[in-house]
Amino acid sequence: MNKKKIIWGIVIFIFFAIIVWIDIPYIFPTNNLISKNNYDYTYKQVNAYDYTYRQEDEIDSDLLDNSTWIDNTEDDKVNKLVSIIDELSYKKARRPKDWSKFSLNFMASYDEDEYTTYTKDVFSITFYDDNVIGFREQDQHKEKYYKIQDKDFDIKRIMEELK
Repeated sequence: MNKKKIIWGIVIFIFFAIIVWIDIPYIFPTNNLISKNNYDYTYKQVNAYDYTYRQEDEIDSDLLDNSTWIDNTEDDKVNKLVSIIDELSYKKARRPKDWSKFSLNFMASYDEDEYTTYTKDVFSITFYDDNVIGFREQDQHKEKYYKIQDKDFDIKRIMEELK
């Protein structure tokens, strides 16, 4: 009888430990979303696409077809954008139910080996309502969702400053 209680105690402890282990990313904030992967990228361009024109009656005339390219040749703009996004605080989140409102596709060069250098889209970040973002790394089709903890973050304002 005493062995049975010990075994049940261990099973219950393991069950709660697994639940806590799964929920830790949803409880504690993290940062360095981009740089935590330790990729050695040389950023070239960012393609920013504004989806809110579908939700509004007026189309923003400043963004022809609502797409903007930002090059890294002008004042290191792409690196500034990467550092702004990296400095934000995040918590893991569930998939949002609403439509995306803004997306950023990052193009960079990297060395696969000593003889080959690739330049292609390396990751994308999609912005949803309530400061939820979807982060998709290169060659992956599934986004990981995070909630931005910084309440005053506004991607449209940042993109206007970088134009």
